[in-house]
Amino acid sequence: ASAIIGRILMFIIVYRFFFAFKVFYEAKTGVFAITHGVHLLNVKACAYMRESGSAKDIAVVRRALRDVLRLSGALFAAIRQSLREQRECDESDGSDASMRILFFDERASPALGVLLSRDFDEDKNSAVLNDADSDGTAFRLQLAVAAPRERVTLIAARILADVNVSRRAGYISDRAAATMTNTVRDILTGGAQCARAAEVKVPYALTHLINLILLIWMFC
Repeated sequence: ASAIIGRILMFIIVYRFFFAFKVFYEAKTGVFAITHGVHLLNVKACAYMRESGSAKDIAVVRRALRDVLRLSGALFAAIRQSLREQRECDESDGSDASMRILFFDERASPALGVLLSRDFDEDKNSAVLNDADSDGTAFRLQLAVAAPRERVTLIAARILADVNVSRRAGYISDRAAATMTNTVRDILTGGAQCARAAEVKVPYALTHLINLILLIWMFC
């Protein structure tokens, strides 16, 4: 009887490890999609946002390019912060202490708050941030009261808005703008995969069955 129960327990534990590996692999592919997507977005921005025309047009393209490069880093930082808040159950509540942790995390370099500010760039005439928000304060306040996943979406929307403005102005082609939009979508999909993997728990029925069979195997 002990041998039979031991074999049953062995198969259940193998299934448990298979379930854990599926969750791990989903998180692994999500992390790769995020890192590869951010890198690819930066490469596409540098390749597609061409400097041509008058000096004024060149300056506008450079500002738009710097905005995309800066906000792509901010998008990665926001996803990382969102996953950490989800794992540690420590969401931002808008307080001063919470905002310092969110935007000026010592473990992040550069911090999310720096990437949202024009002070990060030598040229402070951003095409994305409003003139009344030169230091990014209003946007940081908006992100502070938003849910973790909403912060990621807000930054992604800023990137897409900047790409769309450049497309309408003729600085990038429609096809290039579409590929950059798809890249942002892939980054968000990777973030969703990581968030889903962080929320997955072992089914209660499986845990209960393992405990029950283990109890029978020990005392029978």
